[in-house]
Amino acid sequence: MKKLLTALIILLLFSSAAHATTIVSLPYIVSLPYEEGLFSKIWRCKWHVACYQQKLGATITSIAATDLIRDFPTVSNTNFTNLNTDKIEVGTTSILHLIGVGTLTTGAWNANTITASYGGTGSTTLSSNQVLVGNGTGIVKTTIGHGTSGQFLTSQGTANPPQWTTASVDQGGNYTWTGNHIFTRSTTTNATTTNLQVSGYASTSQMTVGALGVGVSTTTQRNAQIAGDVQISGALTVNSTPVGGVVFLTSPPSPITATALTDDTFVTIDITSTTTPNVARFVILQVVMDLTMATPNGSDGLEVEFREGGSATTANLPKLQIINALNSVKQRATGQFIVPLNSAEAFNYNLDNLTGVTGTYLLEMNVVGYIK
Repeated sequence: MKKLLTALIILLLFSSAAHATTIVSLPYIVSLPYEEGLFSKIWRCKWHVACYQQKLGATITSIAATDLIRDFPTVSNTNFTNLNTDKIEVGTTSILHLIGVGTLTTGAWNANTITASYGGTGSTTLSSNQVLVGNGTGIVKTTIGHGTSGQFLTSQGTANPPQWTTASVDQGGNYTWTGNHIFTRSTTTNATTTNLQVSGYASTSQMTVGALGVGVSTTTQRNAQIAGDVQISGALTVNSTPVGGVVFLTSPPSPITATALTDDTFVTIDITSTTTPNVARFVILQVVMDLTMATPNGSDGLEVEFREGGSATTANLPKLQIINALNSVKQRATGQFIVPLNSAEAFNYNLDNLTGVTGTYLLEMNVVGYIK
């Protein structure tokens, strides 16, 4: 070994030229420590406000191609120190200035109340069971009170919160009722300028009332009382039978005859068998009356009177008369009458003399038709 070193020294002494080694120093790269002094931060940030905010992450010094290997441990140790200092531990409870964190699926919010400008309510004590009302960027408000059962939340116009109000009907509005509505009231309601119309929009359109009084009060159930005239543009039907129709019989029944005086006692005639299945209100009678007297005195005669069945009227009744002035000559009188019928479709007649009648007589009443 000593011989080798002696040889190297001799060669260097006798060499014709010598060269020096150039040493390049490692560039000094500033790596900001995690805890920076106040004056250093002011010198670095100057007037840039964002520079003073705490940044998330560590500052790492890059290794350039010109760096020397002997300086690597220093740079590496500094980077590891920064990483260790600025890392987020599992138990970290506070991190400032997060820009985005993705979707949070677990955890509980324990921070400040979220304001309306960020989609929150701005309140942590919302009233129980009350309706929330927007308030711009301010704290979300609620309606005043809970109202009472059956009330509606009603608009109060622009810039005013809604309020609970009792249901009411706009009497000046137009409504289309599509369902069944039941109106119950114990008192009378008068309307002097209101029209109630039930239009035939469909075959099922109808108005059902328990009792109807037109111009008069009525309390009788299923009863209609009208104080004025009834005007009907269409047909009137009672018990499925049109009212007012005239029916002339093509095959009249056998005549109703009488050969004895009734002497102011009215006889009832029922024509139901003739009108069935219809219901008649008036009967049309063709009447024939014969009288023969041996020695009339010129004022002797016979008459027949008609009235509604069951009526007690005796004055001003429709009648047919015969005055006989010829001895032993048959006198005949004919006439046609429209006689009212009662609800049982019956009428009354009375055959009586004008003075003392002695002779023979015959009354024949033919039902030729009726009015429904």
